[in-house]
Amino acid sequence: FEKKTPREGVLFRNGLYGGSYKLTWFNPRTGKWLDRKETVTLGVRGWATLPKLPDDEDWALKLELV
Repeated sequence: FEKKTPREGVLFRNGLYGGSYKLTWFNPRTGKWLDRKETVTLGVRGWATLPKLPDDEDWALKLELV
């Protein structure tokens, strides 16, 4: 996500319908992964709203099907 991306309401789509995904945030400024335990489950359309970004700076997000 680029700097100044809206921190809330970002959609993830085209994943496995009903699948749950573990989210891991990566901070490219420090080179470190955040140790936050978050998951999202995709709804009927295969969409989910992602949790709030950690801050307004650049972030990468790894999604792992669980």
